[in-house]
Amino acid sequence: MQKEKSSKKWLIISIILFITFAMSTVIVAFLCFFPGVINLYSNNYKHRADKSMSESTDLKDIDTIDINCDIAVLSIEPYSGSTASIEYIAKEDSQIKLKKTNGKLTIDAVYGKGPKLDLNFLHNNNIKLTIKLPKNYNKELNVDNNVGDIKLNGSFTKAKLNADVGDIDAQVDADYINVTCSVGDAKVSGNINSSKIESNVGNIHYKPMLSKKGEHTLKSNVGSIDLDLDEDSNVSVKAKTDLGEINNTFNFTSITKDGKKDFASSFAAYNKDGESTINLDSDSGEITIE
Repeated sequence: MQKEKSSKKWLIISIILFITFAMSTVIVAFLCFFPGVINLYSNNYKHRADKSMSESTDLKDIDTIDINCDIAVLSIEPYSGSTASIEYIAKEDSQIKLKKTNGKLTIDAVYGKGPKLDLNFLHNNNIKLTIKLPKNYNKELNVDNNVGDIKLNGSFTKAKLNADVGDIDAQVDADYINVTCSVGDAKVSGNINSSKIESNVGNIHYKPMLSKKGEHTLKSNVGSIDLDLDEDSNVSVKAKTDLGEINNTFNFTSITKDGKKDFASSFAAYNKDGESTINLDSDSGEITIE
């Protein structure tokens, strides 16, 4: 009985392998005799999302800029011009919509109809939204990108950045910055008075210049946190992780707490007078202070 079962098993495996080999042979032969199929697919695929559109608008009496984007690698940067310049490379039916109300400029980059996760975007990253703002614009900025990275450079009173799926890289001077990544890494640096930086799944790297007294909160549910301090920072730091290590190489004036219990770790220290406060919190991940 055992031999009979074994024989049937090997017979089934042999049949499956034969069918797989036969299908592979047919496909290879077909492509050899009809190579144009590959070229036809490649050409259609290449040109699926190559419409380029642009807009510009003045920022007179604009105190707040809201940017909402469906899908793009989104870049915001200062330039020497006097207007806001917007360029969007996306699908043929995509749009840029501008609206001004009560001192607020709203920029909507609408990806168009059909599936949002176009394979052309995922493979080639050729869907781009580039926004250039005058160097002297330093007011409030709010950015929301559903799918894609955000890269920000500039100076603002307040900046709020949200990426549902994508990384955020912000090099800014700001009175206050709020950064949220649902799935993605956050990298923030600059002269920042106060901040709140969160990542549900992803790592956080923060390098602030602490010129004024302020509060800073960094939170990662799953991911590491890296705090990079200037050696003369006037700061107090508290850190805790439920699952992970806390590593400190910064030369604090005083370390008041450095403990570990089971899988959790906690740390507290201050430098100089401890004027600014930074709280680091990771549910699962390593924390590094340097």
